[in-house]
Amino acid sequence: MLEFMIFLAIAGIILLVVIAAAIFIIGMIYAIFKGLYDDYVENVKTQKMKSQS
Repeated sequence: MLEFMIFLAIAGIILLVVIAAAIFIIGMIYAIFKGLYDDYVENVKTQKMKSQS
């Protein structure tokens, strides 16, 4: 029974680490894409301004 408890504890810790890593990676990817999208929007806005003037 003790071995099973230890296995559960280790599995739980690994699961938490994997979830934390996944959230971190998703956050990084989201931040990168958001930055690229913001740059794209700014470029489109400036191009429209230039074409109007």
